[in-house]
Amino acid sequence: MEKVDLERYEITGRLGSGADYDVKAATDRETGLQVAIKRPVPQAISRNQHQAIEARTEKILQAYDEVGFSTDLISPIVGYTEPAVHDAFFGDELGTEYRVVVEARASGIPLLGDMMSKFKGVPIGVGQNLFPLFPLVKPGSLPPHPIHNQLLDLEEVYLKSGYMILDLRPQNIFYQPGLAQMTVIDTGALVRLDDDPPRGRPPFDINDACLEIIKFYTTPE
Repeated sequence: MEKVDLERYEITGRLGSGADYDVKAATDRETGLQVAIKRPVPQAISRNQHQAIEARTEKILQAYDEVGFSTDLISPIVGYTEPAVHDAFFGDELGTEYRVVVEARASGIPLLGDMMSKFKGVPIGVGQNLFPLFPLVKPGSLPPHPIHNQLLDLEEVYLKSGYMILDLRPQNIFYQPGLAQMTVIDTGALVRLDDDPPRGRPPFDINDACLEIIKFYTTPE
């Protein structure tokens, strides 16, 4: 992970937009690497209300520098920029400084697509979600329950360094069925175990990580 110059990348399309980040697809002009370029959502930047997102980005970069680089279960962070005005690169006129993060594109298919896609007549991938989680046929060459186990492996890596990843919903998971390999594409819901918890709730601990997995990846008997 290093500081990068955005001019080496060419935007090729839009990948999506969430509550905090807007994500563009791009290509590294020097290496041909396909990357995802993340910045705070333009609406927040234009209103100068992106300070909390910037703080979250700083925490993501710090955690990746400490532990994230050691696992292949999240999208590798290629680099980041210093806070600056990036209007020329993105083709807008926001006139406000913010940081941009560049990640390698994840391989595979999302376990669940954009929920808004169903209103456009595009399948949102429920089948993709169910069959990787609970396949009808389990090849002997692949380990059982790979997604569940890899999610636990990922949380273990971060917990050992005092962090925990929340919001492990299927929209944030890309999966390669042939390799039984998953990749988390969004670690924005990241907390430090020694952070002060939100008012009215106990400190975060391993039970919160387990609850994330139970909530999204188990079914009642």
